[in-house]
Amino acid sequence: MKKIILAILLILGLALLSACGNRQVGIDTNQTFTKAYINIGGEWKTVTVKAWRDFQDGDEVQITTKEGVVYLTHYMNVVLVN
Repeated sequence: MKKIILAILLILGLALLSACGNRQVGIDTNQTFTKAYINIGGEWKTVTVKAWRDFQDGDEVQITTKEGVVYLTHYMNVVLVN
């Protein structure tokens, strides 16, 4: 009986940890951003974020806009806003 309760709690916990978001970071957290300010050629551009992705082996971030444009840049050149 304890194993069944533990399994149910585990399944419910995993369902809660996979809440809606446009980017999953790690195993248990979701971070959703709606807007991004990107520095391109010394000028700041505002875009609407559809999805974003970071890379574990570097400081790059990939941002996909609602229009389908993909930006790949260093975190130093972007501000993500919720």
